[in-house]
Amino acid sequence: MNRLFWRLSPEMVLCLAIAGMGLGSVGCSDPNNSVQAGPPVLTSWSVVDNVTFSPVDLTTDGGLIPISGFVHLNALFDRLLDGSTVTTLDGGVDQGTDAIAIDITPAPPAGFSFISIYTPNGDNNLHLFYAPGPSIGTTAMPTFPSGSTITATMSKTKVRSKKGEPFTGDDKLMFQTLPFSAAITVPMGDADPDAGADAGAPPVSPMKQAAMLAFTNLPGANILDSITVTVNGAAYADFAAAP
Repeated sequence: MNRLFWRLSPEMVLCLAIAGMGLGSVGCSDPNNSVQAGPPVLTSWSVVDNVTFSPVDLTTDGGLIPISGFVHLNALFDRLLDGSTVTTLDGGVDQGTDAIAIDITPAPPAGFSFISIYTPNGDNNLHLFYAPGPSIGTTAMPTFPSGSTITATMSKTKVRSKKGEPFTGDDKLMFQTLPFSAAITVPMGDADPDAGADAGAPPVSPMKQAAMLAFTNLPGANILDSITVTVNGAAYADFAAAP
């Protein structure tokens, strides 16, 4: 697996004692001092949109909702995990954990890989890429494949407390990705207030305006070579395309 990002910091907890101010002392153990003794609890395991960093709805009454493959997974726990079983360091670089397995149907294309990184300190301020607490984030490289059923399975042998207790919670997360496709949106002209209901779409102004192509997944690097424009059936080259 290729490495995608650096760990934020080593696993550590900072203890601060304040004396002489009537505040007593501040002890430290797990992030939440109200957590009862026992195994780690998987409080949430979500598929997160890579653009909005918001969890994506995966199911309705009718079953799974196909989503974009441009997502990552976040598993959030209520306490610190045993870092020795969910962290692999090589020369100070975190190579990721093998505590999460990814099964994809149909088989993913050549070159697909993923990485899962344990982050003990989380992100308690911005809540963007990292969950607000001890978490395991799984990122596909480059993305999860389109038109696929994806099942992530978390090992209860490796995801455990510092006392060796396996986590509690559902160890599987399943979702489906949309087939790769594009939707083209063109700028609309101003409607004639005197036109009738059957007048059709108003013409677009000939001034320079952008048409938008929105994809269901991250397109290939050579996508611009696949975009052509015709005018009245003839090839038209005086245009530019950019992400």
